[in-house]
Amino acid sequence: MLAKVDLHLRLNPGDEHRNFGVVGVECDGPEVAPYQDIACHASGLDLRAHITSVHRHGNHVPHVYADAMAE
Repeated sequence: MLAKVDLHLRLNPGDEHRNFGVVGVECDGPEVAPYQDIACHASGLDLRAHITSVHRHGNHVPHVYADAMAE
C-alpha cells in the first residue's frame, strides 16, 4: 500500500533523525504502524527503513520516525 507521511529518518544509529518532508512510502496494510518496514524514494535515494514511532495529529499527515536498514 502507498501512504503519504512526514518522514523523519535516522541513517545511522548514532545520528539524529533527519526530516525528509512529506513523501510517499510503500508499506504493508492500509496505513503505517510502528515496527513496520517501509520503502520509499526521498532526496534522490531509494531507502528501506524500519518504523520506530508514528505520531498522528488530527487529520494531518502522520509523522513517522524510522531507522534506515542496510541493503
